[in-house]
Amino acid sequence: MWEGEVLKAFLLRHRFDSVSMQFEWCLIQPCLARKGMNAFMLHVDDLLFTGNLVFWRDVFLPTMQQKFSISFNVLGCEGSEIAFLKRRLVRLSDGIMVAPGTTVEKVLKCFEGLFGSVRIQKTPCEAGIQQEDQSQQLEPQDSSSYRSIIGLLLYLSRDRLDIMFTAKELSAAMSKPTLCALQRLKRLMGYLKFSGNIGLKLSFPEPGKGKRKEGCELEWLLETYTDADWSSNKAHRKSTSCALHFLNGCYVHGSSRTQKVISLSSAESELHAMVSGCCDGLFTKRCAEFVFSAHSGRTIVLQDSWQPDRALDAYAICHQRSYGFNRRSFLEM
Repeated sequence: MWEGEVLKAFLLRHRFDSVSMQFEWCLIQPCLARKGMNAFMLHVDDLLFTGNLVFWRDVFLPTMQQKFSISFNVLGCEGSEIAFLKRRLVRLSDGIMVAPGTTVEKVLKCFEGLFGSVRIQKTPCEAGIQQEDQSQQLEPQDSSSYRSIIGLLLYLSRDRLDIMFTAKELSAAMSKPTLCALQRLKRLMGYLKFSGNIGLKLSFPEPGKGKRKEGCELEWLLETYTDADWSSNKAHRKSTSCALHFLNGCYVHGSSRTQKVISLSSAESELHAMVSGCCDGLFTKRCAEFVFSAHSGRTIVLQDSWQPDRALDAYAICHQRSYGFNRRSFLEM
């Protein structure tokens, strides 16, 4: 049986076993399932469960052990940890720390073994990282090594907001790595040597309390912050969209993406960034509604400029429509 068919058979069988335990599957994110206060996320043959300890010990775990040969870890007392999807979850006294599964030491060892030692840097990139690169292309062997390092960085940068933008820019050169791209990668390695390993602390949330907004009548509050730089890349003149999402004040997701179109104004670039953030925010909202079994929540989108309001106002005038924006660039969904 082919590998894909094996995975498909595993997933179908696991779904059948979950139905037998009366779990409901999410239509928006097919990897999510819930039953009352219990929920789990499935990725191929890895599973992350959260919920009632008695249900886990007496029902869920015995059912899985009857059907599959499994190994598991429990996030118990302070200091204990589990791993899921290349992430480490460490129990703290007042919350959970999320850390990348790939360590800085591993990335540095790999880079210095291929390209030599690096000096400590206090910033992940220089101001000209988006300048046009016309330097010489690397040799095939060095190009392959460059791609290997970038592959490790992509795992590391998912939970490292300080290097997310730099990793995005460096990954754009993976098809044809150059000497300039290698120098920029070397600078990032120096910054990682300076900063070391960093994790995200998720404190125990208060229902309905966010970073800037509060609503005691709500069970959860999702805040999305968006921003953009207007045509900063001098090679293709495309802007970069970024977004941060917080659920009850806890960071859940961040993104840094190159926009697919060339914006003709800063208002247009900010608007594209807001739309991108709204898409991720709506998806997160749907998943939160499913997991929490509650719709008593609110999603708020904020960005740092009021210029997109003018773009929306112009669009509304042309198409005789109205939008719920005000001059603070504040949107509720």
